[in-house]
Amino acid sequence: MFTDQDSTPRVSRGNKLSTANTRATSIGELDDIYPGQEVTIVVGDANTTFVHTARGGAGELRLSGARDWAAAATDTITFIGYDVDGRGTIIAVEKCRSDNT
Repeated sequence: MFTDQDSTPRVSRGNKLSTANTRATSIGELDDIYPGQEVTIVVGDANTTFVHTARGGAGELRLSGARDWAAAATDTITFIGYDVDGRGTIIAVEKCRSDNT
């Protein structure tokens, strides 16, 4: 489980994680994601938004449609770690989400 209101949660601990945010939280990157790692996040609240970023920084989220996504409780989203520049800058690329948007 992610720490409440952590906007850059560490994902090196596993591949299946969950949220339980008590207040509005915008997740903009996944810390310590590695190339090829698949991370599925189960949203356990109605307070989590995933933020699309395209600056080229490590861990940032690349969401389908290049738009932020306000998840609902019980939604899921899956990311894959990808070396965006061939020099070890690993980003989190969206693979799929439960609402198919």
